[in-house]
Amino acid sequence: MGAKKDDQHEKIWKALAKYGIRTEAELNEAIKKMKPLNIGCMVSPVRVKEGVAAE
Repeated sequence: MGAKKDDQHEKIWKALAKYGIRTEAELNEAIKKMKPLNIGCMVSPVRVKEGVAAE
């Protein structure tokens, strides 16, 4: 299981490098500078209209 985890970490760091993030400190700084992300549409309950059949 350790090798799989290492592969995932490698892929993540490779993706971050495309954005110029190569160290943990650079990643932390990028996270601090991020604008807030509204994820309400992904975590809010779905409203169901009356008269509409659910599949």
